[in-house]
Amino acid sequence: MDFTFLLHRNNLNRMVFEDSAVVYTQDPENVKDFIKQVTRWYTGFWQVVKKHNIPWHGQLLDFEVSMLALEGLYNGMIVLTFLISFLPLAVNDGVNIFLLPFLIDLLLFFIPTLLWSSLVDKDLGRIMFIPHFYFLRILSSLIFLRSFFRGYLSLPKQYVWNSNRYLPKKGL
Repeated sequence: MDFTFLLHRNNLNRMVFEDSAVVYTQDPENVKDFIKQVTRWYTGFWQVVKKHNIPWHGQLLDFEVSMLALEGLYNGMIVLTFLISFLPLAVNDGVNIFLLPFLIDLLLFFIPTLLWSSLVDKDLGRIMFIPHFYFLRILSSLIFLRSFFRGYLSLPKQYVWNSNRYLPKKGL
C-alpha cells in the first residue's frame, strides 16, 4: 500500500487494469489469525494515510482514500454504538430490535451481492456462510476503528514505516 501511495505522490502512476491477472491468497485458518491479519492490514493503512498526509495533497487518490476511511470509521462507530446502546435493550426486549436493520441489510445489500457473485462464479455453496459474514463484518468494523486510534492518532510520525528506499534515484 505504501508503494502504491509513493507511486501516486511521485506521478509514477501509469497503472492499468489487467483483466486476466490471477492472484492467489491464503485465507486465515481461524478467527485469531483473521484478527491478526486484519489488524495488520488496517494498522498499515492508517500508517500510510498518516505518512502521506491524506487528504491534504489534492490528488484524486486523496479523495478516494478519505472517503473509504470515513466510511470505515462510520461503520465502526455504528457497530460500537449498536453494541453499547442496543445490546442491553436486546437482552430485555428480545432480539426483535435487531430484526428490521438486519432484514434491510440482508435484502437490499447482502443477498443481491451474494447471488450475483455466486452465479458469476458458479458457486452456490457461499450461501451457507451468511452468519459467518455478519460476525466477521462486525469484527472487522471494530478492528478498523481500533486501528485508527493505534495506527493514526497515537503513533508518532517517526515510527511510521519508511519507504524512502523506493524513491527514484537521481540521474536515471
